[in-house]
Amino acid sequence: MDDDFNTSQGIAVVFDFVKYVNKIIAENENIGPQFYAEVKRFLKETAEEIFGICNLSDAAKKNDPSIEDDLIQLMLKVRDKLKQEKNFVLADQIRKDLNAMGIELKDSREGTAYNRRK
Repeated sequence: MDDDFNTSQGIAVVFDFVKYVNKIIAENENIGPQFYAEVKRFLKETAEEIFGICNLSDAAKKNDPSIEDDLIQLMLKVRDKLKQEKNFVLADQIRKDLNAMGIELKDSREGTAYNRRK
């Protein structure tokens, strides 16, 4: 351990990589899943396993579909409350925003159901 591994320079390379990836994502609309898989692989092998500066396992847990379902349910409750308060403009905006994200709402007497477009 007497050798200088120049850890700070290695971490700087990882941050430069992330900056470069963000630029590519911002400039390209049609990036496929293979790109993201390779980025994740690189970050797992370097940032997580070598430097220990991130935990991609925790990030994967945050992408759990049940969390998305919980958030959608929360938005539906907020929308229902807005409709009760006769704030239809904002309630309709929530519907439009969810629709733009691929979530279709179906209102009925029993409440609001949703499904995801594929």
